[in-house]
Amino acid sequence: MNIKLLDQESTSRTLVISDSKYPYLNLKLYFSYNTIIAINDLDDTLYISENCFSNTTGKHLNKINRDKKIRMKRDMFESKVSEILSQLLITVN
Repeated sequence: MNIKLLDQESTSRTLVISDSKYPYLNLKLYFSYNTIIAINDLDDTLYISENCFSNTTGKHLNKINRDKKIRMKRDMFESKVSEILSQLLITVN
């Protein structure tokens, strides 16, 4: 399994998880500070949280996708992230 860190800045980072043995395994997780704010699932569908944090997080969200209509309520987003990661047996606390 490969975990690649992309776009690291002082307040944001993007992780890509992939494995050449399992081509279907290709996740992209977006963080603002230490909080996950968006995820691309195994089918490359983007799930993105509403901004209930700071102006800086809002900038990170806009960098990922400016369309505020696709943003999910935070509790629904967290449930979706847990669902996606549980498919890979990754525990989220």
